Amino acid sequence: MTLSLQIGKETTAGTAVAATNILYGEGRLVDDRQARRQQRRPGRYAPNLIDSLIGRMGSISHSADATFEQLPYFFQAGVKDATPAADGSGSSGFAYTYDMPLGTNSSPAVYTIEDDSEVKTLRAPYAYVEQIVIEGSADNVVTVSTTWKTAIVSELGAGKTGGLTLQTVEDIEFNCGALYIDDSGGTIGTTAVADKLMRFKLTINTGLKPRLTQDCALGFARLLRDPEAVSAVCEFTIDGAGSTASDEHDDYEAENIRLIRVEFTGADYGTAGTGTAFSGKKGVRFDMAGKYSKFEVDEEDGGGIGRATFDLGESTADSLFLTTLITNELSALV
Repeated sequence: MTLSLQIGKETTAGTAVAATNILYGEGRLVDDRQARRQQRRPGRYAPNLIDSLIGRMGSISHSADATFEQLPYFFQAGVKDATPAADGSGSSGFAYTYDMPLGTNSSPAVYTIEDDSEVKTLRAPYAYVEQIVIEGSADNVVTVSTTWKTAIVSELGAGKTGGLTLQTVEDIEFNCGALYIDDSGGTIGTTAVADKLMRFKLTINTGLKPRLTQDCALGFARLLRDPEAVSAVCEFTIDGAGSTASDEHDDYEAENIRLIRVEFTGADYGTAGTGTAFSGKKGVRFDMAGKYSKFEVDEEDGGGIGRATFDLGESTADSLFLTTLITNELSALV
């Protein structure tokens, strides 16, 4: 895989811009052009080699250790072009909030991506995120994998945007996390489930799709969000000691709506302030409403576990589907 993707936010969707930041991790920009080969010529045995180009979209697969500073890019490009707000009062922190849409759609930011390989530099505008996968396990960092789509992929003859330096970032550590599980109708984040979460994986399908039109550009005209394609699933494993696994299995059998919060915290802000989301620290929080579609009681390493698949959906009683909060010390993304 290519080890260098550079990113820049577009002012006008589809109009390429110079990169402003380097993404950590591994990524690959692929030219997914589509061609239709003409039918065989009558009286000839060999296939003909005349193609008609009918599409020139691109795709990107990217994976990285999740960081408080760069995780917002993926939610900006898949969920909402969010404007950060001051976190609390008097702190040096800023909060980025991403609500998966309920009744009103939200528009994402779109980006130009540069892929700098040893062979040539490729560039693609109108890049947006189709899927976000965030996962982690005990004694590891949290990782993020994303799938993007882009408009036309072309060679950037002048080479990649120069002069960029690697951003200072902080990895999100799984062990610096917390789990809360509450009843629908209550307050999410009330009931801490201490020292239980072993593994966690959140898969978000943003539902974004390109609208193809007859404009001869072989790209796409605008983005739509297909309600039938929006989904989110959280898979997690908890230690079986105590009553939590047994109680949640009961809720699975009763088909009860559950409110689940998973969060991770990082370093202290330079200036702590008051009233901040994570007591003056960087942080990431996933607030989720849904039902268990599967809950297995099993054993692992000689001890009991609960292994759950939690399908997210709208809880009208709680006005919640999936809300992601990310705090860092960036007043704007680079």
